[in-house]
Amino acid sequence: MINQYLDSVPGQFQADLEAAWEDFTRVAPEEELQLLRKEGVLESLVKVWTSSRFIMDACTREPTLLGDLVRSGDLRSATVSASYLERLQAAGPQSEADLHRVLRLFRRREMVRIAWRDIAGWSELSETLMDVSLLAETSVQFALDFAYTQACERNGPPLGKDGQPLQMVVLGMGKLGAWELNYSSDIDLIFAIPEEGYFDDRKGTSYSEFFIRVGRKLIQALDNVTQDGFVFRVDMRLRPWGDSGTLVMTFDAMEKYYREHGREWERYSMVKARGIAGDMRRARELQARLRPFVYRSYLDYGVFAELRELKQQIVDQQKQRNKMDNIKLGPGGIRDIEFITQVFQLIRGGRDTGLQDRRLQHILGRLAEDEVLPARSVEELLTAYRFLRVVEHRLQQYEDKQTNDLPTADTDLQRLAFSLDFADWNALAQQLTATRETVQGIFEQVFSAPQLQELPSQAEAAWAAGADQRAVVLRELAGLGYPDGEQAGDVIATFRSSAVLERLGEKGSKAINQLMPLTISAAVDTPAPAQTLARVTRFFSRVAQRSMYLSLLLEHPLALTELLQLAARSPWIVDYISQDPLLLDELLNPNKLYEPLIKSELASELQQKLSAVDINDIEAQILELRHFQQVYVLRVAAADITGSVPLITVSDYLSDIAEVVLEAATRLAWRAISGKKNLSPDEAGELSGLGVIALGGLGSRELSYDSALHVELVWRGEQAVEASLIRVSGGVASFCKAVAARLHLLLTSRMVSGSIFQLYTHGDSERGHALVISDMPGYQNRELTDLERARYVQARYLFGDTRLAAEFADYRQRLLSSGCSIRQFVGALQAAREGVSWSDHTSLFSLDYGSGGLGDIHSIVTCGVLHLAAEQPELTEDVETMSLLHSLVSTGFVTMDEYRALQRAYMKYREKLHVLDLQHDDHLVPSDEVEELRPGVEQVYARVFAE
Repeated sequence: MINQYLDSVPGQFQADLEAAWEDFTRVAPEEELQLLRKEGVLESLVKVWTSSRFIMDACTREPTLLGDLVRSGDLRSATVSASYLERLQAAGPQSEADLHRVLRLFRRREMVRIAWRDIAGWSELSETLMDVSLLAETSVQFALDFAYTQACERNGPPLGKDGQPLQMVVLGMGKLGAWELNYSSDIDLIFAIPEEGYFDDRKGTSYSEFFIRVGRKLIQALDNVTQDGFVFRVDMRLRPWGDSGTLVMTFDAMEKYYREHGREWERYSMVKARGIAGDMRRARELQARLRPFVYRSYLDYGVFAELRELKQQIVDQQKQRNKMDNIKLGPGGIRDIEFITQVFQLIRGGRDTGLQDRRLQHILGRLAEDEVLPARSVEELLTAYRFLRVVEHRLQQYEDKQTNDLPTADTDLQRLAFSLDFADWNALAQQLTATRETVQGIFEQVFSAPQLQELPSQAEAAWAAGADQRAVVLRELAGLGYPDGEQAGDVIATFRSSAVLERLGEKGSKAINQLMPLTISAAVDTPAPAQTLARVTRFFSRVAQRSMYLSLLLEHPLALTELLQLAARSPWIVDYISQDPLLLDELLNPNKLYEPLIKSELASELQQKLSAVDINDIEAQILELRHFQQVYVLRVAAADITGSVPLITVSDYLSDIAEVVLEAATRLAWRAISGKKNLSPDEAGELSGLGVIALGGLGSRELSYDSALHVELVWRGEQAVEASLIRVSGGVASFCKAVAARLHLLLTSRMVSGSIFQLYTHGDSERGHALVISDMPGYQNRELTDLERARYVQARYLFGDTRLAAEFADYRQRLLSSGCSIRQFVGALQAAREGVSWSDHTSLFSLDYGSGGLGDIHSIVTCGVLHLAAEQPELTEDVETMSLLHSLVSTGFVTMDEYRALQRAYMKYREKLHVLDLQHDDHLVPSDEVEELRPGVEQVYARVFAE
């Protein structure tokens, strides 16, 4: 019956296959044989039986097994796993012996089905992994339910503090937790109970004792080998304290253990942990409590060294056992791919919850999307992973044994090649070698750290020299090429003797002692090495107590190089990064560092990040908003100092960042207050009736790095908003003022990294917390001085209710067109300037307030608009200084020659202002630097404001 298919099998396996078929036909009913022929199973049978002695023996041992799989349709079905629990429950075991038999027979049937579909090519790898995982998960749940029910018959159910029955939580670890269990694998489990308690019996039995008995029964049900085999080998060694620890722990005890005694390898094992059986609601609670142990809130680059050490231990063990051909643990094996994936989960998972996924292939895809790993490397790793996992399955499916070692006998090698559809072993060996070399190459790119093995000798000597060895330090610095060795030596000596270094622990000291030689060696390539070294060591002093940031620089010399280059150009940037050392992560990708995003991309990215934050967690919201703002301001500054973007674009980028963050914060505030007022999103309406207006630098899109924001909020009034807002306590006014207060809190709360923005503070105490918040009628009816009216020359409606945008445009038009004499304006301006503590010096010039400076240019523009807007309403259509100035040319207010002089001065002043901001300097420059620019501005100013 199978002769017609034998030619597809290598000749060396045909005799065994024919003998097995004869044995099968002797014991199998004739109708079973006809069924196999009718359903077209025989063609796949010759490959499956040749590839898996386990399946061949199972079919021969139980002649109706294969027929049952075919008749039921299960052999061809991809959805059987959905009914695992239902099928087990239908078996209804009545005793412990029944339970053991039911589980083992069920497991045998399903493992035959899964392997058959896999080998025959009827299922994808993902289906095979999921089916085996669900089989294990269901077996655990079924055994737990049985053991728990029997235990409760003796003791009654254990009751929690809420009076409800308590159930154990079973965590599945490793590949089981990730739904990626291999074909013949142990299952690693951890047992936990929500709380301790005691039964009201003569012995006062504790709940821990009760669940330990349940746990032991569960293990026996799965692990014991009977005449029917076993279900899954159970490994409990990953539990707290390992073999010496109690089998069941309370949530409190487990949380305390990991907090106080948890080791790094236990963090790795917890990455894939998942509740697979028992009380699933409480399982999620337990995992939430353990998450801070697994995922740090910072970028934990110390993981590189830990995993590198663990990998070396594995390699050493494999060498001792002479098992380098192990496709899991050997070089370029499955474990290397897992380490590559896991290191980024542990580094970034605390900040990026998307990396807390347990599925390796999903995580790799995310790493490519986020450009943490090159897309090509990720695709190579995914291809390698899938190939190696299939090879692993074929190794284990042959005899249903947990093995990852390639066979040594020629026959077994040829059989493996045949099972994987390779022409022969040589072809498979070539593919395996190429795959593992690819993985090993990527692994070395990720984990290798040659800079830690080969520290620059002269720089190392300069750093290692004691306080009394100044001559040695200077000699080594000279050898490195330091032009300012004396100053550099002073920097090194000061840093070495600093109190910060004296307080460092072993880990921090080791990191500094490795990092400083690298820094000393690289700083010499900057324009002013000693100055750069001083700025960077100041940064090290600020972050030294958090060694993970030092680890980042150690693991990524490129990031250290970028830090040095930025420090050489701007002390402001170094201090900025030290406020939030998470920004060091931005230095890992220079291509992104020097390319700020456009506004729509910024808004989309921020929305995605905030979507993962609880709407009621204001601290998390502030931290996310602040970090986002810092990341993109850093990118703008980096692009600015390297000349990657023009001056005019710098202010545009800074304004875009501010607008995006401001709008996101306003929407967060709106939603939070809506929730407190028990309004659904539909009832509240998104910013319905509320508008946000910008004045000053944000209004004119001319922000600098340290600009405060001048923002005002308006609302339409009771009659013009969602009806649901009118009904809330206090009405619309109360609601909108609560939103403003929440927004103010979001923007100005000072965290470790600083506040998000400084807000312009009004002198009027009634406007107290720096945000004007008024109904539109009241806003329009305010009495404003000439200078207050002048602020609206460069005011914009940013976002909110579109109806308010039109109302504000009309109001601004009327406000600016109401007329203002030049005499009135200059009088008000001179009165205001009397409060500015600045007078011209012979040697220094104030860019902001000096005669012929930026203040004069803004005054000329503002006066022109206020003086002419009634006759020339088009002057109110723009807000940017140079655009307004150009418009004034057409009105005759300034001539074209005057425009060119003002434009030239304005651009030069703004350029110098940005440079000074990035140097932490006041806006003062030597007078001779602007002696060609000031006269042109002063002449126009004198003409415009001549009495």
